[in-house]
Amino acid sequence: MTALAVAVTIVAGCKDVARRVFTQPTAAFRDVRVRGVGIQGGTVDVVLRVANPNPYALTATGATYQLLAGDSVEVGRGATTQAYTVPAHDSADVTLPLEVSWRGLRDVGRAALEGGAVPYRVVGTITADTPVGAHVFPVDARGTFAALVPGRL
Repeated sequence: MTALAVAVTIVAGCKDVARRVFTQPTAAFRDVRVRGVGIQGGTVDVVLRVANPNPYALTATGATYQLLAGDSVEVGRGATTQAYTVPAHDSADVTLPLEVSWRGLRDVGRAALEGGAVPYRVVGTITADTPVGAHVFPVDARGTFAALVPGRL
């Protein structure tokens, strides 16, 4: 066997081991909390419940995400490098800060006035450190919240 063939076999074996050792976490939409409103728009916290099915703790080291009203109206987008740890076989709430525009807030307010509740969707990725290396997993969480409740969008 050539050195290249050995290297390819080792890399393929490592990926196979990582797939068997790592089970992708899931994220469910929990809440949106208004943190502040200013001239340019506002700041909200998107709260996700991240469930870790693995027998070891996961530390999220970064995330990129969008908050959508319905499936298509972007309310805001954000990124964070704040670390969060989710214990083995457990779940934890992860708070993602998000800057929102007045346009996005206007569209949410209009939808709330029409129907009293607004369907939300959070899409993005979370990077997690594991004993078998860093893994990026997708987030696509949905929820519906009454927009006229104080402290919520």
